[in-house]
Amino acid sequence: MPFISDPLRALLRKDQTFKWEQPQQDAFEELKRRLISKPVVTSYRIDAEHELHTDASAVGLAGVLLQKDEDQMKPIAYYSRATSKPEKNYHSYELEALAVVESLERFKYYIYGKRIKVITDCNALKTSMEKRELIPRIARWWLRIQEFDIDIVHRAGTQMNHVDALSRAPFEDAHEMDTASLKISKTIIDEADWLFAIQLQDEKIQKIVAEMTLDTKSENDEYVLEQDRLFRKYDNKLLWLLYGYEPRDILKNTLTSAIQGPDQKMMTEDELEKLRADAATTVNDHRAAAKKRYDARHSKPTVYTLGDLVLVENEPFSTGTSRKLEPRYKGPFIVNKVLPNDRYLVEDIPYAQRKQRHYKSVYSSDRMKRWCELPPDEPDEDDDKEGESREDAVIFQERPTVKSC
Repeated sequence: MPFISDPLRALLRKDQTFKWEQPQQDAFEELKRRLISKPVVTSYRIDAEHELHTDASAVGLAGVLLQKDEDQMKPIAYYSRATSKPEKNYHSYELEALAVVESLERFKYYIYGKRIKVITDCNALKTSMEKRELIPRIARWWLRIQEFDIDIVHRAGTQMNHVDALSRAPFEDAHEMDTASLKISKTIIDEADWLFAIQLQDEKIQKIVAEMTLDTKSENDEYVLEQDRLFRKYDNKLLWLLYGYEPRDILKNTLTSAIQGPDQKMMTEDELEKLRADAATTVNDHRAAAKKRYDARHSKPTVYTLGDLVLVENEPFSTGTSRKLEPRYKGPFIVNKVLPNDRYLVEDIPYAQRKQRHYKSVYSSDRMKRWCELPPDEPDEDDDKEGESREDAVIFQERPTVKSC
């Protein structure tokens, strides 16, 4: 395909004159023929390896289900729809998550019960499955896909052009996505069904089953095959055989036990409201404690009045030399106006202009400090005694001298 479209892409180069000739027409016709020729999609096989490629943009969501045939991934089905007006305001991370959820639900009947790879160009989705705290919207979406056995893999966006093109030219109209309900339908699946599903995904077990199906085995053999289920003989008992089973994480096990547990009951509306009220109370308590800690660590801003002399932070110009020895503050200046939000208008002191141009600027209180603030002059006892001695000295000097005859 890239080589076929070379004559067309050459017209898009800079300073290239747009001239449609026979090579461009041939390339255009060949591209159309390739796009409509068989096989455009391949037939679905349940035993094949499958991948789901997803992508999203502000315009739309898209997903492509692919199947491995002859060591190549070939498409089975395509899905794309436009985003609704609220969805256009979502963060790109949320749109990528929404594309994964809707694509899984669209191709549910192809991939349900199988472990598949979900390929996306958003690396944050891969780590979000391991987080304890999620955005509520993302958490509700992840709750919808807990029934799927998926492995999210990141791939660079340059290798996801096929899905990116679908997301930017959606086929279906926009529709609002239903929120996940807290009431989960109970599904009765016994232990034998789970173990059989695990055996179907184990390559080693399937190899043994294939050999036993082709060959005739005696009753004394080590393995027994009943209804495509593989058992092993041990002490006159038939035991399930498992090799490469990897247990799911604690979140999935908890959800599974909640769905299948015989004693599990759905929450009533009153219990749900009480749970919400308790959660709101806990959140408010944590907010109050956080505010208290914040206020304890942060002091109140210094208040300046009109006419105060202050120094302000120095912001020297970049000259390419070290500014290590530059003074931290410059001034003094006079506070000429008190502004809201702890801001002050400072100017040059009258008749003491520092430069040819009159300086005037606005500073916050945390970037200012007082200049030459003298403490109030309060007389003490030593000052009183010193004053009395001065008076005595003056009186002594004013006394007339008496000369003896």
